[in-house]
Amino acid sequence: MTGPLSRPSASLTGPPPDWAPPRLTCFLTGTARTGSSYLAHLMKGTGLLGWPREFFNRSIPPKYILDPSAGLPPPLAGQSASVPWRCRVLAAVGQSPNGIASTKMFADHLRWVVGQIRIAEWFPTLRFVHLRREDKLGQAISAAIAAETQVWEGHGRKPVPEPIFSAATIDSLLRYILNCESMWSAYFLRNRIEPLHLSYEELDLDPVASVERIASYLEVDLVASPGDSGPYVRQRNHLNEEWRARYLEEVADLNLADGLPKISAKRDRGPFWRFPSLTLGKRQP
Repeated sequence: MTGPLSRPSASLTGPPPDWAPPRLTCFLTGTARTGSSYLAHLMKGTGLLGWPREFFNRSIPPKYILDPSAGLPPPLAGQSASVPWRCRVLAAVGQSPNGIASTKMFADHLRWVVGQIRIAEWFPTLRFVHLRREDKLGQAISAAIAAETQVWEGHGRKPVPEPIFSAATIDSLLRYILNCESMWSAYFLRNRIEPLHLSYEELDLDPVASVERIASYLEVDLVASPGDSGPYVRQRNHLNEEWRARYLEEVADLNLADGLPKISAKRDRGPFWRFPSLTLGKRQP
């Protein structure tokens, strides 16, 4: 069966002759509002697990991912929209002295990256940590509040402006999160990847143990404790639970079912239904 799988283009950019890939690259995959910034802070604090920032988030200006100590010059015009340039920033800024480089990699980031480079050529030794949140509705509510307040990381600031509740916004974000998780599941299956799975809930309960699991997965012996939370504080409060109750009150309906891909079901010989024709592709002889 074939389908609309996006195959690599022949025009993808390979690494230049002077490219020195990290000894090991860690993609911290997942979606927003899973505690990834907090985890990145803890990983950086070890001095041995890289610094997983959003190097491949093309909406982030270069000044927020560059580090003066890395010695990289500011990007030329249009260069910041180049994935190869972002690869260099990852190697220079996100790599710890032991040769381990880390980056956050959300679904939108990955789609941008695979449109410009062949990942395996730039990062031949690659491992995946998948950070997810079991409470998907709580994740969507957190994202909705952050989008309203524009406060994405907990630094003790008061949310301004006051967030406005919208069940439609929460529902849209919930669907987006579920789609992103589905994309990661398919990506791992196709590539026979067995990532290290971590949850927001595990991280929240025992951050030190979570970092130690990552270190073990990357075959790194930590010489010190991951450290404390630094400037990060938990943003979740009574408002999150109030919005949860309002959302569930507004959307609850046993007759409401989300759409599925259309399937042409044809009765074949025998007692079972078979689905030889999907809108995703055609059956091959």
